Parts: sequence; structure tokens; C-alpha cells
Amino acid sequence: MRKFDDIYYTIERIVYGKGELMGFTTEDIYNNLRDRRFFQDAQDLDRYLLENGRKYKIQKTDGVWERYY
Repeated sequence: MRKFDDIYYTIERIVYGKGELMGFTTEDIYNNLRDRRFFQDAQDLDRYLLENGRKYKIQKTDGVWERYY
């Protein structure tokens, strides 16, 4: 599975599982990835998401991620 698809669909599963567009953390995303070999740890993923959040339609607010459409 490609990195983009894995992250995108992991975020979708978290958002729809919670029923809310915000309140999920980088650790939530990292722990639910199917393929973690792209990142060393959750902090590495956090840096990647801060740089590429627009691709995934997410933004960080008050230490948690929020999904926007």
C-alpha cells in the first residue's frame, strides 16, 4: 500500500469511527497505520503531517488534528 493511501484511509477510519472531525492525535494515526516502515515513530509522522497536512485535508489545532473538507 502506498504511503499516501495508508495515511489517508487511516485518518478516514479514525474520523468515521469517532464520529467527529476533530480530536484525534498523531499517536492515534501512527498506531492504526497498516505499514509503519515509512516513519521511525509518531514524532516523525507528526513532522510529515505538519508539512503535508493539506494533502490529507487536516490541520493541527490545540495539539490535536482536525479534518476539514
